[in-house]
Amino acid sequence: IKVLPGYPMTMEIVAGGAQTGYAGTALPIRPKVRVLDQAGNPIPNEPVHFYNNSNGTIDGSWDQHVLTDADGVATAGEWVLGDQG
Repeated sequence: IKVLPGYPMTMEIVAGGAQTGYAGTALPIRPKVRVLDQAGNPIPNEPVHFYNNSNGTIDGSWDQHVLTDADGVATAGEWVLGDQG
C-alpha cells in the first residue's frame, strides 16, 4: 500500500521569515516554505510562486516559480531587497 499526500491546504515558513536588511542587499537566509496537505503531510513537486514586492529581485527577476522537494520544501533563490517603491 502506498499512501499519497492530499491536496495542498497550508504553507508554513521553514526559514528566512521576518528578516530585515538594507535596500540593494541580499537577505542572509534564503526564504523557505513547506507545503502540507490537510493531514499535515508534506507535498512534493508542488509549485510555489515567490514574489518580491519591494522592487527587489529573486535570482535577478521580480518573481520565481519553484517546485517543492521530497520534504515539501520550496526554497527561493537569492533575495535582494529593493526600495519598497
